[in-house]
Amino acid sequence: MAKTTRFLILGDMHGKMPHVYAKKYDAVIAVGDFCSDAPRKWIFEAMKKRMENPRYHKEWTDLVGKKKAKKMMEKQWQDGRKTLTRLNQLGKWTFIVPGNWDFAEEGMWHLLHVDLDNLIDCHARAIETDHLVFIGYGVNSGPEIPLGRRPTNKKERAAMARFLEMSRYFDKLFRGAKKARKPVIFISHNVPYGTGLDLITDRRSPLLGEHAGSVLARRIIEKWQPLACIGGHMHEHFKAEKIGKTLCVNAGFGTHVNVVMDVKGKKVAALNFLKDGKRVK
Repeated sequence: MAKTTRFLILGDMHGKMPHVYAKKYDAVIAVGDFCSDAPRKWIFEAMKKRMENPRYHKEWTDLVGKKKAKKMMEKQWQDGRKTLTRLNQLGKWTFIVPGNWDFAEEGMWHLLHVDLDNLIDCHARAIETDHLVFIGYGVNSGPEIPLGRRPTNKKERAAMARFLEMSRYFDKLFRGAKKARKPVIFISHNVPYGTGLDLITDRRSPLLGEHAGSVLARRIIEKWQPLACIGGHMHEHFKAEKIGKTLCVNAGFGTHVNVVMDVKGKKVAALNFLKDGKRVK
């Protein structure tokens, strides 16, 4: 008889450990954004100014000042470390990737969890267990490349080159996973592009009404059809959709949401969304 593995899936935490409503589970999947997000308001403000004026090049740190920005980042770090420590204390294998708040681009992500033995970093790696393979793609916070047109400047050309490099790298990981003949769980911080999971409905966002998922995640799913793609990043949605045979899950945001997923053999046998401890239909 095929073994059933029950996963507790946790979405974006932003410095606060969620309530755990599932009473029994075998392992945990957490999609990143463990650190808090004090600069969010200022990041949106800087983004809005750049969209209004292409010549505007200031970052959020310029808007708040270097000294205040440093204190914000120190608080982010401390909150992230506390959250990851709490996750580690659950005492279960916990498969993680970094989110866009987790200092990965600064090369400091590994320091947040380096000595937390129950946490398994899947970012840009394939982790094989007895019954499954986990492949992770962290950090990503929006479409990695310009859509519907060719790159027009140095920055966009660099993004395209990076996208192609990452595509080749993940193809290599998935080819290796295919040889294992086990179902693949793809953990992507951001959900795939162009679905009901990535449409921006937050009126505070300068990208209101646009899709902001990961193009690379979408490409991977369409090409390799993993059993499931577990993502987050998009706070507006807490649900699942399918792309081909792949079940795509937006694990949600905040302290009052969990997802519980049962994998039996090569199938997702059950998927339940919980909010405030109650099942969401």
